[in-house]
Amino acid sequence: MSPINTFNNANNIITDEATFISPDKSVEFFVYSPQWSGNPKNYLEKTSNEILISENISKNPQEFVSPYGDTIIKTVIFQASDESYFRSYTSIMQQVGTQSPLHHVFGIKYKNDVSYKRYKNAYEQFKKSLHQYAD
Repeated sequence: MSPINTFNNANNIITDEATFISPDKSVEFFVYSPQWSGNPKNYLEKTSNEILISENISKNPQEFVSPYGDTIIKTVIFQASDESYFRSYTSIMQQVGTQSPLHHVFGIKYKNDVSYKRYKNAYEQFKKSLHQYAD
């Protein structure tokens, strides 16, 4: 369990990552967005019951050009060995200054192609919705 912060009589879990499940439970969104740098606890690792389907790495794509250094984007797709789900993530590692690079991860886990297509636009909007601010 993560540390809990209470504000205005509401408990908030202090964490750098979160998952959100669709109303029909066919899709799960994941986001990792630390204030500074780091890696999600387990999300980037292939589990023992997953098969690697594809992996693509790109360096300095146009939409992420930074005057401070390189941006590395890694997209990975896994499939459950029993074919019960697919899981995909996009890891964005971006140098923004002299400190450690910022690392954001967006993921989607879905039961089948129909579920993915149903929530694809929502997932794209979810990825665009992250706005991170420093203290």
